[in-house]
Amino acid sequence: MTNISLAAINERNNNFWAEEGLRTQMRASNPAICENALELMDTFRRVGFSINQIPSFDHFLYAAEKGNKTSLKYFARKGGEAPKENALQEVIEEIARQNPKITAPQLIRALAGDAGAGVVTSIDQLSDLLLECERRYIHYIDHDGRPKKASLTGLKDRLSRARKKNKKFAVAG
Repeated sequence: MTNISLAAINERNNNFWAEEGLRTQMRASNPAICENALELMDTFRRVGFSINQIPSFDHFLYAAEKGNKTSLKYFARKGGEAPKENALQEVIEEIARQNPKITAPQLIRALAGDAGAGVVTSIDQLSDLLLECERRYIHYIDHDGRPKKASLTGLKDRLSRARKKNKKFAVAG
């Protein structure tokens, strides 16, 4: 049997409750968790539990946090890929279909030229930016006629998706 002094037990207890208090504050500061905790608490009240039978609000916050994590986990699994198709992506796919070995810098030049006509309205130049660390964007008109913009750093990902899609259709066709 180990000999633990009362002072050590008190210190452990104080540390535990200090950490638990911080966790409770973090849970309560999240609006989604707080709202779920209040709904759980209200459910206990509506079902007919007496005030002595209802757990503390800390317990409801903990249960709501676990519920949110579980929901997000399953939601992420079911999420799949979001549709990425827009007018800019279609132009990129067409350029990649015509030139499968095109690089991202070559793609930017192609979009600035005739290939992007009718969709691409402008591409930010370094001279357009106030700070060098600002992002550069490609501005375009989407299918619905609304102006949109996409980060130039994301073009390599769009090009990769276009190549992948073109390869899939080449194998299927």
